Amino acid sequence: MYCPSCGAYIPDGEEICPSCHADIKSGYQYNNNAYNQPYNPNSFSQQYSYDEEYEANKNKISNAKLLGILSIVLGIVMSPIVGIICAVIGLVNTNNINVINSIKLFEEKNKARKLNIVGIVIPIVIWVLGIFAALFIFGFINTASYY
Repeated sequence: MYCPSCGAYIPDGEEICPSCHADIKSGYQYNNNAYNQPYNPNSFSQQYSYDEEYEANKNKISNAKLLGILSIVLGIVMSPIVGIICAVIGLVNTNNINVINSIKLFEEKNKARKLNIVGIVIPIVIWVLGIFAALFIFGFINTASYY
């Protein structure tokens, strides 16, 4: 016999499931929580199907990708700090996307995350190069004025 609560094998004559402690005779489930339930993909109450899950989160993915592109452009053109701030906001947005079923959504989420990481790295590199360039120029100007 198998437990109707957790699906574990119960020897004949037992009245309580050794796995989840459900009372087999009366149907009372002593410790019926999500951790003691068997994984059954057919009985899993899915909030979305694969396509519905992607469609429901498509705008979040688009916004995260847009912030990644914006962070790269602003980091190069305007200010590295503005680019880094946009990229951090994009990373937070990608962390707020919960993927349950959709592989397509998982891949798009990873693309958006990578784009935002690049949006952090490029402004930092540009910032460091700008500092080195400024030190070189000012150092060159100062050493040239002594001759």
